[in-house]
Amino acid sequence: MLAVSIVVPAIRAIASGWRPLGDNALLLIRVVDVGTEHNPQLGSWSSSSLAAGRAVHNPGPIYFDLVALPVKLFGPWVGVAIGVTIINLAAVLLAVAAARRIAGTTGQLMIALVCAGLAWTMGSELLFDIWQPNALVLPAMAFLVTAWGLAAGGLWFAPFVVGLASVLVQTHLSYLYVVALVAAWAVVSALLGLRRQDGDRPLVALPVAVSLVTIVLLWAQPLYQQFFGPGPGNLSALLNAANGQDPGNGLSVSLRVVSSVVALPPWWSRSSYGLGPPALPGTLVAVLSLSVVFGALGAVAWRARRRQRAWLASMAGVAVAALAASIVSLALTPSPLGLLPHQWRYLWPLAAMVAATLVTGVAAELMEKWGDRPAIRRRLAVAATLVVVGLAVANLPIHASRTGPTADRQAGTSARALLQQLDATEQRGTVLFDASTQLFSDPFGPLVLAGLQDRGVEFVVESAIEVEQYGRSREFEPADRTVTTRIWTRAGRGAAQRTDGVVLAAVDGLEPAERGEMETLEALLGGSLRRSGLSLSERGRARHADGEFPADPARLTRGQDVMPTLRLVSWIVSEELVEVDESIADDLDRLIELWILEARFSVALYAAPVDQRPDD
Repeated sequence: MLAVSIVVPAIRAIASGWRPLGDNALLLIRVVDVGTEHNPQLGSWSSSSLAAGRAVHNPGPIYFDLVALPVKLFGPWVGVAIGVTIINLAAVLLAVAAARRIAGTTGQLMIALVCAGLAWTMGSELLFDIWQPNALVLPAMAFLVTAWGLAAGGLWFAPFVVGLASVLVQTHLSYLYVVALVAAWAVVSALLGLRRQDGDRPLVALPVAVSLVTIVLLWAQPLYQQFFGPGPGNLSALLNAANGQDPGNGLSVSLRVVSSVVALPPWWSRSSYGLGPPALPGTLVAVLSLSVVFGALGAVAWRARRRQRAWLASMAGVAVAALAASIVSLALTPSPLGLLPHQWRYLWPLAAMVAATLVTGVAAELMEKWGDRPAIRRRLAVAATLVVVGLAVANLPIHASRTGPTADRQAGTSARALLQQLDATEQRGTVLFDASTQLFSDPFGPLVLAGLQDRGVEFVVESAIEVEQYGRSREFEPADRTVTTRIWTRAGRGAAQRTDGVVLAAVDGLEPAERGEMETLEALLGGSLRRSGLSLSERGRARHADGEFPADPARLTRGQDVMPTLRLVSWIVSEELVEVDESIADDLDRLIELWILEARFSVALYAAPVDQRPDD
């Protein structure tokens, strides 16, 4: 049932015509590039570039390579969902099978339970999402379980550990410290276990050799780019960036962030898996709560050693190592865009591993207290199985967490309509895509380029960031006279009404009925607000006194046409910076909702001669 809950969302999305938006479309483009003249030898451009002051990429393209085969077989739109789903399904099956190998049915059920919990936390629509912070959650869980297996003395887990470690680190730099420290702990634990063994020792050379070959194969492309590729080597750029980067978040912030996911409610549940920064506890609360968790893990390890449950002691050791590594990682890593959870998604599988360890420790103690009777063991197994099935069933309905490109899931209708209008681009040869008109986290620009790629239309880019994102082989050369057309997208109200280019495609973000409703509400509320105006609330007056109110309050007073100003800064209503009469509150909320839909999901694609830039 757990496998079904991972597969069903992708099937449903494919059947409904789902299309990747924003960064997901950008990542799809790089997947399609695998094996072509634009073949990526590195991972995607990293936001660490902002802190480093130079372009750096995530270290390698393994994830692109893994998804490439389904994309080649089934096409880009279907293949990307299938590819990500296969990776997540394989990660869960590997974690559960490895846990059974390490700790029998107890380990299998416990890891199945936390994997089901993680999948439910993410929600159905993120289980086929290629955006790295979401795509790596379940593979990270598999890494922790295989690291547990290696620490427990299973040497044949070593190739899986290095393989999964490579996938995580190459795909998203945020995993570097955690993966390195946990892997090191597992290796040291395995070596110490070998030294303590009496009699015949297991064959070491073969799993070590397979692990080394795995490392060489998976790191061949980044190493080739470092020493023989065009431009500066990425690995050395990452090293230089690390040496000269901004100060990290610091220990206090790190402890508060880690405790908010691992040690304090809502822990790693669905409500914690959001887009914005969480409400962080104070430093003292963070230290105390994490001390309790470390103490509990230490108690599990101590009891396991005393009761000769080496597998459980190893599980606790990996949990402690991962928890300590996460604190180190967050303390050392800068946050150039602010404290955003996508930079530390490793905390969710880590928290799941901690929870699995503690629950397993309690279960082991209860089994010993009750005499480890088969009937009780069966009842516990049935209970755990029912929880797994319950979580899997609960995750079947559509749930789209507002994190990453999935936050714009409502733009799916506009996306499909836009892609259907790209015929006019096919006769223009290679086109130059101008990203200067794009808004932050724009869902449509990369989608248009993915649509062009699917139609066999080549494109080039000219800004430095786009060159790094789409590949240096796509950098526009002004001397290239074969590129004669510049294209760009515009979003928002009046997106298709600009005169600086020819409109090739246009989509209204509102349905006709919604547009009629919006115009009616604008007329109704416009007159009402002209008569009454909007007064600043106490909070709004404080913001105005601090010079932080986003508009001139005089434009909101009685007798003024309030609507143009309110449209620009409509969020002052939701943040209660103005006082709204209860008689119009519901209508105003609905009008603002329609404004947002229009602004976010109305889009037009323009074209002009290559030397003609869009107006500001």
